[in-house]
Amino acid sequence: MLKLTASGSVSDYPDTSALQTSIAVNAGVDASSVSISITAASVIIIATIKVPASTTADAVQTTLTSRLGTAATASTALGITVEGDPTIKNALKTTNDNDDDTPAIAGGVIGGLIGGGILLFLAAFYTNKYLNKGPAASRPPKKETVPKGELEMSTEKQELYL
Repeated sequence: MLKLTASGSVSDYPDTSALQTSIAVNAGVDASSVSISITAASVIIIATIKVPASTTADAVQTTLTSRLGTAATASTALGITVEGDPTIKNALKTTNDNDDDTPAIAGGVIGGLIGGGILLFLAAFYTNKYLNKGPAASRPPKKETVPKGELEMSTEKQELYL
């Protein structure tokens, strides 16, 4: 991305095709790879350049920095008055980028499954805890085992077993 602050007003740039061509020439790319955006606040020109597969974003950035790196060189090269040194960022996209969102989608699905599993576990845990709460009379008696050879007394028949 190339960002320039130029003199004048936005209305001074009704047709940006010449500027688009100048930036493309100075970047070493085809004019169709450059898109121009003009906004107010002085005049801010943002040129977004798609880097062809035949070169790299770093190479285009180096070329732009050497040809348009200062206000004076940018003014001369582009035929406009540039008021400050341009900002040249390596946020350039190559035309062979495939914007693959598969890792992000897979991460979201896996995270959702893990989160859902945790929620189900917590729901089951608290449901079980809630159902086992209450008076002992409402719950079935727990069967206790008595080790062999010891006495067991049943509360129901009051009998003694050996």
